Amino acid sequence: MNPRLFFGIAACVCLFAFGISRAGDTSDFKFTPVGDGALEVGQIAQGFWKNPGNPIQPVNHVWQQRAYSTLGYDVLYKKNLELNISGGGLVAYSTPQIGTDPQTMETRNFFFLKTANAMYSFLNTEQYGLQLQLGY
Repeated sequence: MNPRLFFGIAACVCLFAFGISRAGDTSDFKFTPVGDGALEVGQIAQGFWKNPGNPIQPVNHVWQQRAYSTLGYDVLYKKNLELNISGGGLVAYSTPQIGTDPQTMETRNFFFLKTANAMYSFLNTEQYGLQLQLGY
């Protein structure tokens, strides 16, 4: 298993476990787990694949697939401070897959940080609002 994918999955599991263990501590915090997942499948009907150092390869009727999921938490503290953090993993296959090129035959695994931000509400009424948001 790819080390980045392993540590990414481990980090998401730790975040999830931390949120569950902290959910009942105090009424000042509200923990909400967030996440999604998808499987994308499609076909390249006709095209070309260009990889530096290799000749241009025609691509005709090649199926593509990739799967990903994200997991994280939205944390609200005293209705003024909102923290969001989520990460995910992706499994994809190269296009095209060429038997003489081993790199194209491998599964690509990625871990990514989807969100990491904080928002503080200074003023929140029905008519007006003032918020400061920082993060990714």
